[in-house]
Amino acid sequence: MNLSETLTYRSQVVTEGGYTWSEEFRHECEIKWAASLPVRDLAKYLAGVQRKRGNETFRRIEPAIIEARRDAGIPISSVVLARAIARIQI
Repeated sequence: MNLSETLTYRSQVVTEGGYTWSEEFRHECEIKWAASLPVRDLAKYLAGVQRKRGNETFRRIEPAIIEARRDAGIPISSVVLARAIARIQI
């Protein structure tokens, strides 16, 4: 494979699915993993995210997890999740 072919291949990988070490891929994996957790474990995880990574990250991740759960047929409301998180933080 020459340089031109290599660059074309890399371009296709990025545009067709992204590199597995990209921030987008890491975020997608985190959301899928967290969405699969039971509510209590999810609340613990999100409380830790909020404490360690800040409110901005929390506000980006929480709705994505709620959407992923809904898409997977295991919905949870933000109110229920907020109550579960509050119980963890007490």
